[in-house]
Amino acid sequence: MNHLTVPSNTSFEQTLQSIRVKPIPPYSTEWKVVRPHDSLTISKCDEQSRIFEAFSGLETSPIIVFEAHPLSVVERLKWAFDYNQSEEMGRCFSEFLLNPFSFFEQKGRYFLKGFSFTECPCFYYGRSVNPIRSEIEKIIVDRIDEEIKNKSEILRLASLGSGGLLQDLIILGKLWQKGFSSVRIKFCDLYDRDYDNAKEFEQFLNKLPHFSVKAKYTDEFKKKNKFHAIFSVDFNNLYFFNGSGWKSVFNAQAALDSNGYFFLFGDRDRLILKKNGLEDLSGRFNQLNKSVFEHNQELPPSHLKNQSSIRIVVTKEEGAGNFDCPSIALISQRFFSQYKKPVQLSLYGNERPGSSYYRCLERTSNEMVIKHLSGLKDYINCQYFNEGVNEEEKKRLLAITHIFIKELKSGDHPIVEFGMQYACKEITL
Repeated sequence: MNHLTVPSNTSFEQTLQSIRVKPIPPYSTEWKVVRPHDSLTISKCDEQSRIFEAFSGLETSPIIVFEAHPLSVVERLKWAFDYNQSEEMGRCFSEFLLNPFSFFEQKGRYFLKGFSFTECPCFYYGRSVNPIRSEIEKIIVDRIDEEIKNKSEILRLASLGSGGLLQDLIILGKLWQKGFSSVRIKFCDLYDRDYDNAKEFEQFLNKLPHFSVKAKYTDEFKKKNKFHAIFSVDFNNLYFFNGSGWKSVFNAQAALDSNGYFFLFGDRDRLILKKNGLEDLSGRFNQLNKSVFEHNQELPPSHLKNQSSIRIVVTKEEGAGNFDCPSIALISQRFFSQYKKPVQLSLYGNERPGSSYYRCLERTSNEMVIKHLSGLKDYINCQYFNEGVNEEEKKRLLAITHIFIKELKSGDHPIVEFGMQYACKEITL
């Protein structure tokens, strides 16, 4: 600890100028100002200007005490940002990327200490309860790294439902670690825009060594953008009743480069959409696909080849929420690919009269989503019915249907039955 007493013939401001110290990691300078005959500490400050403002009017000469103490990594990160220390910032940011949660503070949302970047602490996507965000980051970054070989190429990215930008900051940071040097990113969020935050986002990443970032908000993604990748994490607007969430997704999908990827992670959906194609990461489609096609001896190819179309019925247990549109689309796509027959799809919503289905798609929205995701265009016909299916109706449908699928309220794997004259045992996975 160092002490300095201000001589009576020297102004307070002159004294401050003579001892001005710039904090240098791994230490910071802490200033304390005391007056003779008073208790030890009158004030503790971290800025000389604040000392001057507080004590420039004192008649008696104060004693200025300054001491150094070790900085934490997050304090060093903030210092490096404030003082444009690129190499130190890169080292600290790399430590942050190893375990982001240890750098957070919670004020309703999670904040990166010292900065305005935030993310949601909700149950499913909260970093304190499970590692899903880290898993998603790895999926996104590894896929981009595999596909883009030229790391000096300008990487064109977009974020749908970008929120507080902390998730985007981490993704771009991990791409920087992979060797990417130049990124252009557009944020699209109709409800949670913060232009000052976006400016700080750009300033922050541009202070990393050998990294250039341009970031801005946009109202919509245009086809001419040709993004290498779009990502949407914790996108919980997918199943608004009128399908507006899915429409936003499809508009963004159209703005992908021919080899681009849209990483979509919602309440339960984990999807990668391509310009023309769909990949399910949730495991739900794999279970449905297995239950149907591992038992395809019950659906002899010769029998299906004699049909003009393949008929699939999907119903759901009362109160089961939304249909699993991606899995239904993919199973329809698989049938068309294997048998080269159009698909006739019937959905029975099992809606309760007078009930409020918050965040449930309406009938035409289900049809629109499944048709788009399947990519079958004129080779799929989708019809929606409000009612459910009782046992008597089920028997009738099994007589004219190839596949009968029932989705369960519990979220367990669906029940699959085979119809026509080849109806067989019920299979529950």
